[in-house]
Amino acid sequence: MDSRILRNVGLNLLGTAVPIAISLVTVPGYLITLGAERYGVMNLVWTLIGYFGVLDMGISLATENRISIARAAKDQSHESVEQVFFSALFVNFMTGTAGALLLWGISLTWLKMFGHLSPAFSHEVYTSLPWLALAIPLANITWVMAGSLTGAERFAVFNLNQVFGMATFQCLPLAAAHWISPTLPVVIATAVATRFVGAIIFGVSTWRVLGLTRWRRPRWPIIKELFQYGSWIVIGGSAEMFAASIDRVIIGTMLGARAVAYYSTPQNLVGRLSVLPTAVMRTLFPRLSASSHVDAHELARQGIALVVGILTPCTIIAICALQPFLTWWVGSEMASAGTAAGHIIALSVWVGSSASVVRVLLQARADPGRAARISLVQLPVLTVLLWLGISTFGLVGAAFAVLLKTVIDGAVLIILSRLGGRALLGVLFPHALCLCLAIAIASVVDSRLMLAGTAFALVAVNLALSLALSAELRDFVRKLSERARFGRRIAPQNKPLDAET
Repeated sequence: MDSRILRNVGLNLLGTAVPIAISLVTVPGYLITLGAERYGVMNLVWTLIGYFGVLDMGISLATENRISIARAAKDQSHESVEQVFFSALFVNFMTGTAGALLLWGISLTWLKMFGHLSPAFSHEVYTSLPWLALAIPLANITWVMAGSLTGAERFAVFNLNQVFGMATFQCLPLAAAHWISPTLPVVIATAVATRFVGAIIFGVSTWRVLGLTRWRRPRWPIIKELFQYGSWIVIGGSAEMFAASIDRVIIGTMLGARAVAYYSTPQNLVGRLSVLPTAVMRTLFPRLSASSHVDAHELARQGIALVVGILTPCTIIAICALQPFLTWWVGSEMASAGTAAGHIIALSVWVGSSASVVRVLLQARADPGRAARISLVQLPVLTVLLWLGISTFGLVGAAFAVLLKTVIDGAVLIILSRLGGRALLGVLFPHALCLCLAIAIASVVDSRLMLAGTAFALVAVNLALSLALSAELRDFVRKLSERARFGRRIAPQNKPLDAET
């Protein structure tokens, strides 16, 4: 795996981590300035607006795929890139505008969702509707620009725009609430205004990166291709989204709301582990789209090796630290009730991370329908497994059901992608063994010192295994050590120059 891909993975990780850090800083400010109830209403409003994201219909990912292929083809690539970009921009502008009109048309019905609010809060939401309607096409257009930048593998520009947009979206509305008025119309109007400015900056960046020269009319054959590709992305994504939440729904139905809290708290914590595979997938998708069949399969194998090589030590630490952290964070009752399920969920996240790389391979190779059909077929299977698991073993049974579904999903994807199941099993099995050993020890050991020692020992063993099994990781470590040695060699040479100045 070349150094550019590794650099882009780092950029995508940074672009994901910085907005999370910003939100951690600004949330207390919103709670103090707006109050808990108004802040809750604001979150609910943005959540409901987020559902209109389905109007993207996979066009942004289809744009990324087509631009990657067009730039790799080189023959008339510039003209093809322009045709794809402006066709996608037209489609998302029209669907976003339709969403805005739909929101405005059903405003009275939509406001009934806030019927439990006081008249003052309901009036604030109603006054904010024009701004909320404007936010829908703005988001749709921005997604096309984001897909275009990542399709061109300009992740530095993409993440810089994303971090700037998130920083202004989080900070400027808070400043407006503090200095102008702590009301929803002021906060939401400021937020949409920052999105508008962000969309302009995104547009300028995209225009320069793609080397666009003039506006082009949308091409209906290209629009048809984008819809055909994007429709399967939407179907598969919807199935995965439903599968990610159905466990909590069934737990709530069978065991009650308290059990959902015991299950979802560790689930949300260990779910943060997926940040790394998400960064890898975002990086690999355009390269997989533009590569030949042989190169794409080799790159996917390298991606899996990279994900498991880095994610396994993090998962070991998460497993060993889960119970002590939950005890400190939410108390011993929730920790004792949710830790066992949390250990298994962490293993599910690890398995799913490898499977997600294979899913991206199928999507990038213009076969998103196959990946989507697998996700659809898995839904009834998961439902039955959850019912059986919860009926027999409670929360642990639910976690085992999710793990089994994830293993089946990954196995089917690997078979259909023809990546070489035996070779991948040889890479994955030692890591899985370390994780199972971590779960077994963490389940019976209460001493924090012993858990820390266990985590340290298993991480050391796993890193040694990773270096022994993965040429990509060995090459990565070698490059890092060479850069470190180079930095030490040139550092002394700078001191006399500094002294002279």
